[in-house]
Amino acid sequence: MGVLELLERNRKEARERRMAIIADEDAAAAVVTKEESPAQAIGLSHEPLQQIKTGYSGLKPSKRRKITGPLNDKVSESSTTTSVLGGLPASPGSEGSAFSLKIPGSSASTDVLGTLSTPPDSKDAVRYGPGRKAPRKKAIASYTNKQTVDTRIRSSEWYEKINMKEKHSRGDVQSVAYIRTLCQNYVAARNGTELEKITTELRTKLHEMEFYRCISGIIIKKSRVLEDDGLPRIFDNQDGVEFPVDLCADAMALYLRWIVGDLDSHLLRGIITEKGQLESGIKRTSHRLDKKYPLKKSANVVGDNCLVNGQWWPNRICALRDGAHGEQEAGINGQVGKGTYSVVVAQGGYADEDKEMAIEYCGTQSENSIPTKNTKLLLESYESKQPLRVLRAENKNSKFAPKKGIRYDGLYTVVEYTILDADTAMYRFSLRRCKDQDPIRYRGPEARPTSQELKQYALIRESLGMTAV
Repeated sequence: MGVLELLERNRKEARERRMAIIADEDAAAAVVTKEESPAQAIGLSHEPLQQIKTGYSGLKPSKRRKITGPLNDKVSESSTTTSVLGGLPASPGSEGSAFSLKIPGSSASTDVLGTLSTPPDSKDAVRYGPGRKAPRKKAIASYTNKQTVDTRIRSSEWYEKINMKEKHSRGDVQSVAYIRTLCQNYVAARNGTELEKITTELRTKLHEMEFYRCISGIIIKKSRVLEDDGLPRIFDNQDGVEFPVDLCADAMALYLRWIVGDLDSHLLRGIITEKGQLESGIKRTSHRLDKKYPLKKSANVVGDNCLVNGQWWPNRICALRDGAHGEQEAGINGQVGKGTYSVVVAQGGYADEDKEMAIEYCGTQSENSIPTKNTKLLLESYESKQPLRVLRAENKNSKFAPKKGIRYDGLYTVVEYTILDADTAMYRFSLRRCKDQDPIRYRGPEARPTSQELKQYALIRESLGMTAV
C-alpha cells in the first residue's frame, strides 16, 4: 500500500468517527427535548410567517383597571400581552392561536418567539391609561347676582372705521390734542406749585372738552385723545404717577362716551323737548326720550353700570338715557325678584335723612298694611345684600346734594330697616356706602356740577324761555 492510499484511509476513518460522535450528540439532545416538551403537540403551519394573519374576531374589550402597584418589567411577572406580530393577542380558535403555547400552572402563554403574554381579561393585567370615570351630573351654577360686563374699554368698531379723508380743522385737532401735552407736563412736574397749576389747567380743559362742538370722528382720531398717551394716561396710572381722583373720573367718563361714538356735546342729546300751552293758559315744557336714539342704556343692571363717581345730568330723563336710573319720576327703580337697582335721594316729603356715608331712606306709603311694590324691592335688596346705585337730586335740606340736576354718588347697600307705621306699611331703610370708592363730589374744585355744566344748563333754559339757574 502506497503512502497516498494510507493517508486517504486515515482521513476516511477520522471522518467516520466524527460523524458517529455528532450522531450520538444529536440522539442525546433529542431525548432531552422530548422529556421537557408538553404532552400536547404543537401544530405549526407550513405557510411562511409573513403570510399568517392574526384573527381578532373573538376579542372582547378589556376593562380598564387602575394601577395599584409598582410596574415590573421582569418577564416572569409581566402581565402585558404580545403576539407573534408584536400586536394584539390572537383569540382562541383563530389562525393566530396556533402560535400560542400554554404554560402549565400559569395564566400566561408563550408564542413561537418565546415571549410571554397575559390574557387581556386577566386581573393581573397592567393598564397604562386612566380608568373610565363614572358620568357626573352637570352642575348648575347658582348666582346671587349676575351682570354683563362691558369690555369695550380699548376697542370700538366705530373708532376703527373712522374716515381719515374727512375734512377737518387743524386748529381743532391741536385744541383737543393739547390734553396730551398737559398730561405730559403733569408727569414731568417737579414741585407742588407747578403741579397745582397744571392740575387746575387740566381740570378746566377736561370740563371744557365735554362741550366742544367741533368734536368728530376725524378730530378724535387725529388728536389721538383716546390713545394710551391721551385720556387713558390720566385714569390708567401708566407712568406710576397718580392723577387726582376727580380728574380720573372725568377723563374716564369722557373716554367711555367718545369710544362708542357718542360725540354729541349737548346736555339734552337724545331728548325731544316740547313746548305747549294748556287750556288754562299755563305754558308747559316737557321732555321725552327719542325712541330712535341709538345709544340709550338700560338701567336694569346691578352695580355702577359703567358710570363714574360724580357723573351729573341736568334732569332725570337724561339719567334715564344713560342707564343711571330707570324711572323718570319714581325714586326707586328695580325689578321684582331681582331687587333694587337704584334710588334717588331728593326732597320728596318723606322722613329721609342724608348723612353722606349713611342714608335713612323711606319706601313708599301703602293704602293698607301690605308693603308697596317699591318697598318690596328694597326689602329684596336687604335680603340679597346686593349694592344699589344712589343718585342725589337737588335738595335744599342736604348739603351733600348737587346745586342743580342729579348726580351719581356711588354704590350703597341696605343694612337694616325699621317699620315706622304698620298700618300704611311705611318702612325706612338704612343705606351704607360701599367701601373703596372715591369721595362724594359735593364740595371743592372737584364738585359736580361744574361751572361749565351749569353754564350750558342755563343756556338751554334761556333758549326755552325758562328762568335761568
